[in-house]
Amino acid sequence: MSSIKEIIEVESRELSDGHRDILHLHREGSFYHAYEWSAFLAYRYLHDFKANKRVFKGVK
Repeated sequence: MSSIKEIIEVESRELSDGHRDILHLHREGSFYHAYEWSAFLAYRYLHDFKANKRVFKGVK
């Protein structure tokens, strides 16, 4: 399992490289989670999910 910091770095790198159509889902337990741009894509194009906002310490 990747750490939150690594997940955010991957999301930022993909977005800056111009890959705006890739959805990354990360398995956490029995659920899949999407972060940053992937969460926006899932909300916008898959289903009107309930989005939760969290602030992570140590991640800029």
